[in-house]
Amino acid sequence: MLLQKKFQKAVTIIDQLTPEEIKRLRRICRDIQAAEEQLLTAAAELIRRCVDSCEGLCCRNLRIEQVIDLYDFIFILAAADTMKPRIQRRLGQLSPFFSADCVFLKDGAGPCIFPFNTRPEVCITSFCGREDRIGPEIRLVARRFAALQRFLLFRKPRRLQRRLQGLIERHRRA
Repeated sequence: MLLQKKFQKAVTIIDQLTPEEIKRLRRICRDIQAAEEQLLTAAAELIRRCVDSCEGLCCRNLRIEQVIDLYDFIFILAAADTMKPRIQRRLGQLSPFFSADCVFLKDGAGPCIFPFNTRPEVCITSFCGREDRIGPEIRLVARRFAALQRFLLFRKPRRLQRRLQGLIERHRRA
């Protein structure tokens, strides 16, 4: 799925959530943000090396469609809804040809346009240095993203059930 399609699907999914589901989604997103903050604090040395030595090389040499998925967009849009127009502008600038640079780098070089504690899972959990000392923090972020995925997967049957109930009610009235 192209990046634009993932983004549009994320917007559609969020628009279809009930107010109660939105509250639950935002709670899950706050948990992810807290885990990301813990990881970024623990990984400060690796991040500094990334910025100083590598100059964000991994963000400029990737296939962005393989890095950012539907759940990342749902997380970012639910946690920082003000990012929606910025993301749309960036996606509108995508070349139809392969581009090695992440479209979400400010001025094409960095830093990332996403808020400090609201980054896609792969982006925030991937380091080119040794990760031994931050393993627990990386696993926590991964578990919190897994909770987001479970929430979205398990809500589908409820949505289908509501649709079926609506159909039954319309059939009874007819």
